[in-house]
Amino acid sequence: MFIHPGELPAPEVPGIPTFTADFLLDTTRTAISLILSGAMEKYPGIKFILAHAGGFVPYISYRILLTMMSTKNKAQQAWTLLDQKHQVPKQLAVLRQFYYDIALSASPAALPSLLEVADPDHITYGSDFPFAPPPAVSFLNKTYEKYPLDDKLRAAIDRGNAENLFPRLKG
Repeated sequence: MFIHPGELPAPEVPGIPTFTADFLLDTTRTAISLILSGAMEKYPGIKFILAHAGGFVPYISYRILLTMMSTKNKAQQAWTLLDQKHQVPKQLAVLRQFYYDIALSASPAALPSLLEVADPDHITYGSDFPFAPPPAVSFLNKTYEKYPLDDKLRAAIDRGNAENLFPRLKG
């Protein structure tokens, strides 16, 4: 299931295009709702692909953890987990179930967060074409091409992971 953002149910902020932050927030809210509703556990066979590197999900992964814990009245446990040798808490494994495309998100600021949170086998290339203007796609493609990834991971993101996700499309 491909999750792509849309307009938020609120007026636009004057002078700030909706693609700048609103679309990312929409994706983030959807991912959090899937986690908190139990849908990720209830439907493990559904592969959810989050557009645009998951919106703010990678960046706020530990806030999501705190929300998960606080909804179960275990906020103190979350703080304890976060303090243990800076290890990634096992509760964040749910974020590794998602697939993420890198459409308009392959920047030196966004990719490290995504690579820290996502399963490397769950990251796919995305361009957002034809919705994004060609100069934006070109700019972020060039940024992605310059980003230091090992050859194996780059090949996986560029094509291999998508072929594994959609084996019938393998060429």
